[in-house]
Amino acid sequence: MKLSERFVWVTILICLLWSCQPNHQSNRLNSQRSPYLLQHSQNPIWWQPWSKDTIDYAKKNNKLIFLSIGYSTCHWCHVMERESFETLEVADILNKSFVSIKVDREERPEVDKRYMNALHLLGKRGGWPLTMFLTPKLEPIWGATYLPKDQLIKILKGFQDRWAKGGVEFIKAGNEIGKYLDSLNKRELGREPVNEKLLQKACAIAEKTFDKQYGGFGPAPKFPSPMRLRLLLRLYKRVSNPEKKESLKVMIEKTLLGMFRGGIYDHIGGGFSRYSTDKKWLIPHFEKMLYDNALLALTYLEAFQLFKKPVYAEIAREILNYIMRDMTSKEGPFFSSEDADSEGEEGKFYIWKKSELEKILKPKEFEYFQSFFMTTKKGNFENETNHLNLLSSNKATLDRFEPKLNYIRNKIFKKRNKRVKPFKDKKFLTAWNGLMIGALARGAEILEEPKFLEASKKAALFLKERLYDKGKLYRRYTKEKTENFGLLDDYAYLIDGLLHLYKVDLDSKILKWAIDLQKDQDKLLWSKNLGVYYFSIIKEDFPFKLFDLADNARPNSNSVSALNLLKIYGFTYDQGFLKKATSILKVISKSASTYPLGFSQGLLASNYFLDNSKEVVIVGNRANGLTKQFLSYFKENFSPNNVVYFKEVDKDKPNYFVPEPVVNKKMIDGKTTVYVCQNSVCKYPTSSFKIFKKFMNGKVH
Repeated sequence: MKLSERFVWVTILICLLWSCQPNHQSNRLNSQRSPYLLQHSQNPIWWQPWSKDTIDYAKKNNKLIFLSIGYSTCHWCHVMERESFETLEVADILNKSFVSIKVDREERPEVDKRYMNALHLLGKRGGWPLTMFLTPKLEPIWGATYLPKDQLIKILKGFQDRWAKGGVEFIKAGNEIGKYLDSLNKRELGREPVNEKLLQKACAIAEKTFDKQYGGFGPAPKFPSPMRLRLLLRLYKRVSNPEKKESLKVMIEKTLLGMFRGGIYDHIGGGFSRYSTDKKWLIPHFEKMLYDNALLALTYLEAFQLFKKPVYAEIAREILNYIMRDMTSKEGPFFSSEDADSEGEEGKFYIWKKSELEKILKPKEFEYFQSFFMTTKKGNFENETNHLNLLSSNKATLDRFEPKLNYIRNKIFKKRNKRVKPFKDKKFLTAWNGLMIGALARGAEILEEPKFLEASKKAALFLKERLYDKGKLYRRYTKEKTENFGLLDDYAYLIDGLLHLYKVDLDSKILKWAIDLQKDQDKLLWSKNLGVYYFSIIKEDFPFKLFDLADNARPNSNSVSALNLLKIYGFTYDQGFLKKATSILKVISKSASTYPLGFSQGLLASNYFLDNSKEVVIVGNRANGLTKQFLSYFKENFSPNNVVYFKEVDKDKPNYFVPEPVVNKKMIDGKTTVYVCQNSVCKYPTSSFKIFKKFMNGKVH
């Protein structure tokens, strides 16, 4: 045989042998933009994205659907992938008998909500990865969260065998569960008048569940719960009883300081992790989420306004500086999250052996550092390592920001940055960006940090240019591609962020866009029958309607919408906005009657509704000293229940948008003039700062 012929036969043999190997690139996730889906694109499982084509295929071939929902920085998702989804043993069963679908819950929260509701209906606690078995018609049969490999294989084989025999019981179970889930989203909702008693009940439950030793509410695992804290801040301002005020103050401050002093806060790089695994706030689940840090920054800013303690300002400043440094893209928007794991180990990036720190720092530096962080050879975490915290230190919390310690922390930070960093999910999510746009805007105002305002405006402009098109607000932007529109979170959180941004920047283009978005949201998602918003529109690949009212790790989007509507009503006096807000709050008042703390964002909006909320119009020149004095009131005082519109008199800087109620309001006698109104009834206009403050602290009529 000639050499050339031998080469041909060898080449053919190699190709044949290669074709017999498992094809690890045969799933359809390679073409996706989601970082989470791409993490699974090399699995031997024939994963499919959630799509009409995939669902049609399952129906046509009468195959059960194996649905796995997670997100890119989910620790237990990584564990289940390593243990099960990377193995041929699991892949062989799934590829033979199931249509396997992967969903990024951050991109398709509507899919996650429906099947998480199904899991709860089955009497199980939620979490991720969410593992569900569905009929070809998308009806849920059975579910769990993380499953060890042996257990997963056993369950897969059970479903495989029963479905092969007809699967009658699966079809029946799926129909029953599916019908019940649909009925929940079509039922007639109860209503109660918005009332003070619900706020009082929330306060009483907070007192009962408050951890007097460490702060926070309830047992471990402990979540920061910024919505609850922001509600308590408002109740502190609302109540007059001295004992009740002191009780609220203790709950708020003990929690805020306990969280910061604990290990749930990153004392080297800044920013909060998702939650604490213990009651002390010591050891966190190390992943960092954009939304947590937006909501917590806002909470500490409000605490600073209310209690006037510099420590809260410094904590907020450090959170926002972390966001600016590590979580802000060159384009402007903010990244979604940072993983808990690096090099396959949870928390490895953040922990230290005592000997490591001794090598980084000089002896006197280490001695000073130890007076705060008190590391030991034995450690407080795995493998004799230390996760840094202030829980055992006698140092005052404000001392943590001393320049000397900042210098030492920076040395450690530089050393830590040489380590393998946790994965960062760099997709832009509209909803979460909305929360951070608001937090940065308020940070710019209260902390007098112009860079925060610029970052807030840049992100907002990007969203308007790239994720908003002809009334459609898109969910996600990754690698120059938008995806998924018509979700309540995106509208509600972005409108909230824009209203915060307008209050600081006073550019009426921002206010106009917020109002336009609210009108878009109303057209797409409002349900006249329910009197609340649906969470998503009907889509080809998701033919279900659903809504929710309770908070989770983030504020409920119906509740956020209620507050947005109240504020927009304050600018426009359009009764349509007020009616929708009132409807939502009446529904929440009924739903929250058993456990109101679970509806903290709704009660926060109810507090606005019940309060003597004000509509303030300032007419003048932005650069004028008196104008600045009036505006400074909102920077220096915790005054959450009002809206402020600024009408510029400088003809070279006209307002882009002037709401109808403001058109005839004018500057008097050449001085900056303020109109303080309440539900369209206004006090007489004034240029006196003293009188203005009196108006702000009392009833208008």
